[in-house]
Amino acid sequence: AVLGEADDDDAVLALCFASRGHAQYIGPIGEAFDEEVGDRATSVALIGGGVVGGAGDEREDGATNEQRQTDDSEAQPSLSVLVGVLPKGSSVATAAFAPDKTPPPKKKAERWQELFGESPRACLVFADPSARWLGRSCGALDAHFPDCVVGGGLTCGGMTLGGALLPAGATCIISMSGPLLRVDCVASQGCAPVGDVYEVTRAARSQVVAEIDGRPPSVTLDAVMRGATDRERELLKRGALVGLRPAAASRLSGGSSSNDGEEAADWLVRQIIGQVPSVREQMSWSNRMSGIQYTARRVSDAGLAVDAEVRAGDEVRFHVRDSTAAKNDLDLQLRRYALERSYNEQAGSIDAALVIPCVGRGRLLFGESGSDTRTIGAALGGQAAVGGFFANGELGPVGAVVGSASAPVYRRRTHQHDYAVVAVVFGEADPE
Repeated sequence: AVLGEADDDDAVLALCFASRGHAQYIGPIGEAFDEEVGDRATSVALIGGGVVGGAGDEREDGATNEQRQTDDSEAQPSLSVLVGVLPKGSSVATAAFAPDKTPPPKKKAERWQELFGESPRACLVFADPSARWLGRSCGALDAHFPDCVVGGGLTCGGMTLGGALLPAGATCIISMSGPLLRVDCVASQGCAPVGDVYEVTRAARSQVVAEIDGRPPSVTLDAVMRGATDRERELLKRGALVGLRPAAASRLSGGSSSNDGEEAADWLVRQIIGQVPSVREQMSWSNRMSGIQYTARRVSDAGLAVDAEVRAGDEVRFHVRDSTAAKNDLDLQLRRYALERSYNEQAGSIDAALVIPCVGRGRLLFGESGSDTRTIGAALGGQAAVGGFFANGELGPVGAVVGSASAPVYRRRTHQHDYAVVAVVFGEADPE
């Protein structure tokens, strides 16, 4: 019905998501799906760790999770389709990069503009978990298209573009442009802050927090543990997380805030990969009758290795994650999204949402299916079409971005999240 109402010059986006029960058939599925939606549609089909078929309708594939579902059963093979006609004047461009097809160099802006135009409104990025060029691609989109909203996720198997099966390790990018096209993105990392805000006073190897407020990170973490509640202390023992925020972000927000809700909204949360020896040298010398004596002492502290770039001067705050924190953070991000939309003169309509939760959420985290999508669907007014898939990693900004141009740079950069849920919201902007 949607395709039948479209005009010949309309741009159509067609997305098909399949659970891992269909993994060996993704090639024929993608080919048949592309044939069904027609030549005017841009089609993608991919394997997820389960699918989203509507607000509250999550079909999880237990075989893809780190542990079985609570009822120890595997979900039946499922398919979900999200098809829509983009607003008048919209256009779509696609590109796929694989191990044998190198993307343009990150600094070559003109080459990326040849692929996706000068100013796309949004890009969807889908990638194989072993994708070689994902980092370069997302970095180039952020660098050369600063007003572009980027969202997506990592698949749990194969992927097709235009009916053609992409090789393992592929990255697929769909760019969308148009004067009336409106795309927003909300990313919830599902965490809650614990303790005070500190400063990274020394970083090493670009990804190691070597000192916090002039002390080893373990000393700071011990202080946080002592001041935490019983619940927070138990969650910290189970797995403390590190929230990072560039120094520039603190200046933009007017410094540290005592409001936990706002604090939670702006942190890039990362798991602690491990402890890394951080070696300092202390030197001393003395002039005695026997001559100059020189001694050097090497002091080794355990720095925290995280999956993010760290610089001295950045802010850091420890975080925890559980079902309560995940629900509260999603509510916070959706409230912030609604508030920012209310102040946007071209907010327009909300017609559809591509929802991409982590395979570690759903029933595995909340004890029931449908929690994320019910919350998102209700926050979007209950009328938006909702579809998506469970991902091996979620791609999106930090927090809520309503039209990328209106968000600070540190928030609209594209990150690969873990245990997050990303909602890419499609609509039609109000004409100027």
